[in-house]
Amino acid sequence: MEEITIAGAGSISVLIYLLCQLPAIAGALLLARYFRCRNRFEYLAAAGLLFTAVMIAIPGVLGMAGLLTPSGVMFASWGFGAAAFLAKPKRPAAGLPFQPFTPAELLLTAVAWGFLVCQWRAFSLVPTVGTDSQLYHIFYPATWLRTGSIERMTQHGMMTATYPFYGELIYAWQMAPLLHDFFARSFQFYFLGLAWITLAAGALAAGFRRIEALAAGLLLVFAGVVFRNASVSNTDLMTGAMLLGGVMWFVIAARRNSCGAFLLAGLSFGIAAGMKYLGLMLAPPAFLLGALVIWFGRPQCRRNLWSAFAAAAVAGSPCFIVNWITYGNPVFPARIGIGSWNLFEHFMTVQAPAIGWRWAAWGFFVNEQENNVSFGTALLVVSAVAAGGIAAGCLRRCFRRTAAGAVAAGFVLLLLLQLAIYPTMTQPRQIVPLVMLAMFPAAVLFRAARGRAWIVAVAALVLAGAESFRQYAYGSKGVELLVHIAVCFVIFGVPARIAKPKYLWGAAVLFAVVLVPDAGLRLVRSDAVASQLRIALLSPEDETARLEIRRRTGGEPCVIAYIGVNYYLFSGDEFENRVIAVPVSESGRELLSDYRTFEEMRTPGSFEAWLARLRREGVRFVICDLRLPPAPGAEQEAEWARSHPEWFTPVIYRNGFYCFELKTEADHE
Repeated sequence: MEEITIAGAGSISVLIYLLCQLPAIAGALLLARYFRCRNRFEYLAAAGLLFTAVMIAIPGVLGMAGLLTPSGVMFASWGFGAAAFLAKPKRPAAGLPFQPFTPAELLLTAVAWGFLVCQWRAFSLVPTVGTDSQLYHIFYPATWLRTGSIERMTQHGMMTATYPFYGELIYAWQMAPLLHDFFARSFQFYFLGLAWITLAAGALAAGFRRIEALAAGLLLVFAGVVFRNASVSNTDLMTGAMLLGGVMWFVIAARRNSCGAFLLAGLSFGIAAGMKYLGLMLAPPAFLLGALVIWFGRPQCRRNLWSAFAAAAVAGSPCFIVNWITYGNPVFPARIGIGSWNLFEHFMTVQAPAIGWRWAAWGFFVNEQENNVSFGTALLVVSAVAAGGIAAGCLRRCFRRTAAGAVAAGFVLLLLLQLAIYPTMTQPRQIVPLVMLAMFPAAVLFRAARGRAWIVAVAALVLAGAESFRQYAYGSKGVELLVHIAVCFVIFGVPARIAKPKYLWGAAVLFAVVLVPDAGLRLVRSDAVASQLRIALLSPEDETARLEIRRRTGGEPCVIAYIGVNYYLFSGDEFENRVIAVPVSESGRELLSDYRTFEEMRTPGSFEAWLARLRREGVRFVICDLRLPPAPGAEQEAEWARSHPEWFTPVIYRNGFYCFELKTEADHE
């Protein structure tokens, strides 16, 4: 009975969340009709991409106007849905032919989505604990929702204030309805599902059989480095989904010479570039390579190809225009120049070496750590790329082989570029977008079955299990996974086999009846266990400080001066606290562009100047976490606070973690 009560209470929050999301989703589905899709995979891929653009555009516009609040997002979502309803195409909606799934195809679909739902349910109870999530992926949206405006917050020792921020806008959209991170912290599973749909759409357009497209999609979902990184609130998988989407829409556009598909390709590449600097490094070269292949291989597409250039430029430029205005360099902190000549005056000197073209790259990406590339996934990627190259070299040329070979060649060129340029400090998960891209030529591996559906299905299941067995506990969670697959088989089964709208609506209602109470139950449970999990996954010191600050303030908003990596943890249950980095330099300047190096930024001035800044900002607590020093001289604030007990009262003093309360003028006297 208690479980039912908890699920009911949580379901109210879930319904409020859906009340904000569904109008925008409906609007994206309506606008997707404009793109003349040939099948439901293309239609859902187009709608998913448009919804992604909405999740970026609406918070961005609201944030610039100072209206990024729960009510602002709710009204904007309904406004967009209403506008899309009025602007929808006048032609009938029933333009997509019904193509019933075979049992083998239905099995692969149920396994893929059962695995996704099972993973989402498992990780939905885990609080936000990732370093990058704490630094900016979730912390930035929390701060924006507190102030209502988008701002770039300098964090000492970090370049986060200069990063592209489309991923953070998406997280802000997900956090806004409830002022809670429950749906945001595992929202990358949405992008994994979207990547599955888009890959299937692209493979079908290229000429692969549907069972082969679904088999390649299954390998994408079960790639350990991919689904493990979907469980945390980073943006690598978002970037990969958009990069894969751009390539797949290029395939569709080249096959049909479709202006709409070219627009979607450009939109997807532009969003990928605006997700993070990894996307900026991969998306433009991938776009140019694809454009060159289409320009010379499909001359009839040249006119429509320009629409992709325009869409990519419009979609990808805002982040870098903001950087140009703020820092005087669109790709700050990078230096662009030759010798002593610099194209942009402002840049920073940072030691961030790339791994280079060395054998050490294999060990960097492929190892036994569960969040990295397993040997099975690496072998599958190599086989897929080789198969794509071999297919392209066959004497009997066709569009399918050319597309697979072009993507395989693009994978190799992008990998070489990434090894030469991208810094190793971003961890091995930087390979996620390329692993996702490699799953398109993986469809070639199933051509040998010559359309025998069950042979393809069994081979795909075996390969999926082989590439993921080190990163998924099949022994302890296998039964749970089978239950999820069975439920998805039932939900998808009837509408995938019978062409009647009432069955589709029935499946949607059944899905909602199953998922809404379960999500509500997990939302409440996640709050109940969050403190214990933070102690285990972050540290006892962090959680003790958070609870002590809440006790001393009575839950009222406060300002915290912080040096460390867990910014988001101290922002409060409803993002009420302001967590800032207060400059210690003599100049007190805050922008990264005011310094050439982090050492210069952290060169201490006087204690009196620093104290005056604390008081001017209204700081009540000072936290210094030296266990993972984020910047040179990270101990400076702690040394000042310890040497001036007349101003600072120790709150926690343990294991390199220091928390002080700043006394008021009255207490000081």
